[in-house]
Amino acid sequence: MKRKHSLSLLLIFAALLTNILAHAQSGPINRAQMLHDELMNAGLKAFNANDGRKDFEKFFPPNTENRQNIADRIVWNNPLKSLKNSDEVVYDYDSIYFIKTSGNFLREFATRDASGKILTDITQEWLPGSNQWRNSSKNSYSYDASTNLTVILLQTWSDGNSAWVDYVKADYTYDASGNMLSRIYQLWDQGITAWKNSQKDILVYDDSGNMLSALSQFWDDGSNDWKNNFRGDYTYNEAGKRLSEIHQEWETSTNTWVNAVKLSLTYDVSENLLNHIIEFWDVEESTWVKNSQGINTYHATGNMATATTQFWDVPGSVWINAWYIVFTYDASGNRLTEVRQLWNTETSSWGDYENFSYTWDNSDNMLSAIVQSWDTGNNNWLNDSKYEFQYDYDNEKVLATYYDWYDAWVPADGAIGINLFGNDLFWGYEVHKIEFYYSTYTLGIEDNPSQENHSFEVYPNPAGKTVNVKFKSTSSISGNITIYDAFGKLVKEIPTGNIFPGEYVFPVDVSSLEAGIYLIKWSGSGFYQTRKLVIAK
Repeated sequence: MKRKHSLSLLLIFAALLTNILAHAQSGPINRAQMLHDELMNAGLKAFNANDGRKDFEKFFPPNTENRQNIADRIVWNNPLKSLKNSDEVVYDYDSIYFIKTSGNFLREFATRDASGKILTDITQEWLPGSNQWRNSSKNSYSYDASTNLTVILLQTWSDGNSAWVDYVKADYTYDASGNMLSRIYQLWDQGITAWKNSQKDILVYDDSGNMLSALSQFWDDGSNDWKNNFRGDYTYNEAGKRLSEIHQEWETSTNTWVNAVKLSLTYDVSENLLNHIIEFWDVEESTWVKNSQGINTYHATGNMATATTQFWDVPGSVWINAWYIVFTYDASGNRLTEVRQLWNTETSSWGDYENFSYTWDNSDNMLSAIVQSWDTGNNNWLNDSKYEFQYDYDNEKVLATYYDWYDAWVPADGAIGINLFGNDLFWGYEVHKIEFYYSTYTLGIEDNPSQENHSFEVYPNPAGKTVNVKFKSTSSISGNITIYDAFGKLVKEIPTGNIFPGEYVFPVDVSSLEAGIYLIKWSGSGFYQTRKLVIAK
């Protein structure tokens, strides 16, 4: 039989720790609950640069707040299109993705400008009873001349009015370096049919672009003015790594800032996080009081080897062990195991608690994850839950399934995350299976009518270090081979020079490009053709 234990407690603890580490790199917590703020702006950059998030969020979500049954999705990378239904492979070149989870269906349509920036996206859900799609939400995006995101407008669908209804709006401003200076969130008041202020954040940076302070205010209808809420102040080392965070809350009775939480961080010579200490402010004693700390060690490759969590014992003025995790990796740096141990105060020793083991494909995509718990009575590991992932590059599909152990692996409902080429794409909750269909968007470019004079293909696909571009022309041309990343940014350009009628193969070095989905384009005078390119390291 499956051993039941409080896995959720572990997840909450690890999630809180991961959130702290993540924000040590990417900024203070966004309390406006505006997911698209992080999704479409700073979060895109922060995710790829943030080692703390990738550690635990490879598999488990950072938190479970405001998560719906199957709905919440985080699309950090949007080179996605979809299927129109689950029975036939019919690609819809206007949408981002199509989801099937335990009989529920979601799909999202998007429009983009010529550079690939998203302009609108519409989420729909499938209604089996009426056998049709129903609009759910719509987001519209605006940008300034420097392509900084300036406005996000969120609308919901009204069945009664058969129209989109305003819901939330976010406005952003930036400095000349592209650093966000302010963000203002407003809520639509249906009664007065007008926008009402909700929250404002004011951000300050140093000359290197490091955030020095973040002030959050809320709108007071009574005084018709902004009121202080909380603030964060930050310091950095010469490498730009955050050394400290001090969070304060506004005390309205005294009109002063009151200390709340302090985070201090130290690093090794390779800038790996060695230690972080969390302290809380003791109002009566007017001093910082230690709460907990994390101590990390690393392999020579830079991968984390161990992570220890301790809590401060105030009466004894000593650190008390709590958790200890040992990590192993394969040659590509993919995590193979996580053995988690709890501190036994009676024996003053570590005792096994949980074991996570993973397998990966050649593209560094997770194939399976098995969670086991330690049976102290029999001194062995007991299966608890299992996650399996299948990747079909031809049909552009990811299939994720969840199982519980009851003397055998049994299909069950759980929290499933879809991760492709290092990008978190979707989170489903209380589901057994997720079918995720994807494809690259076309940047509004399709093969033009003159393509019959030219043929174009790329191989191998997925590619590793080199991709061969093969084309055949019936006329003399001068062209270029260009590669765009998932956001429409030009990452590589190779002039083909003057080409005479015939067949040609150009090897293109893509070893410098990260694993992911790209768009490769062959163009010349009066024609262009595009193909999807998958790079797998």
